[in-house]
Formats: sequence, C-alpha cells, structure tokens
Amino acid sequence: MPTRRVIKSVLRNLLGTLTSRYSDWHGYWLFGFVVSDLEPIEHDLLMHIEGAPDDTPMAHLRSLATKRFQEQLSKAALDPIRIRQASLGVERLPGSVQISVPNFAAVGYRMRFVVRAITDVGNAYECVETISVAPHDPAQEFRSER
Repeated sequence: MPTRRVIKSVLRNLLGTLTSRYSDWHGYWLFGFVVSDLEPIEHDLLMHIEGAPDDTPMAHLRSLATKRFQEQLSKAALDPIRIRQASLGVERLPGSVQISVPNFAAVGYRMRFVVRAITDVGNAYECVETISVAPHDPAQEFRSER
C-alpha cells in the first residue's frame, strides 16, 4: 500500500512541474494563453488521452497534466492501479494582481490549482498551488529556445 508521504510527494511534484516555466505552448508559458478566459475546469488525470489533439492551449494543458501525473507516479514507483481517482482543478481567482518581471510589469491574475487523489483503499489526498499569471504578450515575452 502506498504511504501518505509518497502520494503527497506525487501531488506536490505534479503541481511543481505543471506550473513551472517548462509548461509551454509554442515556446511561451502555457498559462498566459489560458488565464484571460479561464472558466473553472476539473480534469480527470487518469483519463487516457494518448493521441489526443493538442490544438488549443486548454487541450494542451489537459494532456500535459495527465502526462506529468503519469511521470510522477512512475518516478515514485507507485503503481497507477493504487489510485482509484485523481483530478486536477484549475480556476482563476477573483481580482487582479500586479506582476513584475525583469524589464516589464503587467496586470495579471491568480490561478489556483488543486490536485486530488483517492487511493484504492479510499484514502483521500489533496495539494494546492496558487500562481500569478499575466496574459500572453508576445511583445514582452521571450520565446523558449528549447
């Protein structure tokens, strides 16, 4: 049976990797594309989406979240059969925030990510991450070289 520490680390690491700069859409930070029109979403992380089209930033977010969840399970040597349910909730919080980055400032929003998992024995776990995101502005942002 997976320990509480292992499952919590899988959830924390998922949020850390998902919200990082390495989550991009055509070389730009993914969340700048979705924050302006974001309606709350709830995504099933156990859904098999191999071959799904990533033709929109939101579709890419969903497939990336599922892929990163599977990667974190693998890194923790946690058999996916041990997870009965897993979901990611994403929402834009009310209000706006001032975001300052090198060379420019922008008005943005706070995005809240909540990942939940229920094990095969019924134990429930949850982790939350809140980040500040400015809408995508190609005149101010640098494209990733990756």
